[in-house]
Amino acid sequence: MAALLDLAPETPRDAAAPTARPRLRLHDQDVDALFEPALWHALAEAVGDCEWWRCARSPELGLSTADAATLRRTLATDGFAAIERPPPWNCDLAGLARAADVLAAHDYPPSFLLAYAAPWTIPAQLAPAVAAATGGDAFTGDVVAIRVEPGGRGFGPHRDRQ
Repeated sequence: MAALLDLAPETPRDAAAPTARPRLRLHDQDVDALFEPALWHALAEAVGDCEWWRCARSPELGLSTADAATLRRTLATDGFAAIERPPPWNCDLAGLARAADVLAAHDYPPSFLLAYAAPWTIPAQLAPAVAAATGGDAFTGDVVAIRVEPGGRGFGPHRDRQ
């Protein structure tokens, strides 16, 4: 099941672009540096709010029997399903958006967000919905992150056929 999170409404349009710190740029790191926690802490601090990556404990997404049936039917028909009423997220979505901007300013791809715990709380919260929509399947860890420039267009719900 695809869960699409549009971070655009969470990101202030008048937010200043992050300032790149030359020593943190991806192309200035050797392979060993990429495994050093100090680099990832410095990038997290560059977001400005050092708490964005911390995770809270919010409720899992509970579904009624009718909602679960709707998700199953939609997934079978369209290949994806949208959660209409998501719970309060365990992580700071605006912070994730800022973090994606900081990573981009330092030449890191958005998928490097997955080095932090915060984005992984989202599929954990969605696990009951995934199980309900698929008849008991579990989250596989297959995650992708994309960054769309403010005012840009991403892509809509879709199914990857592999």
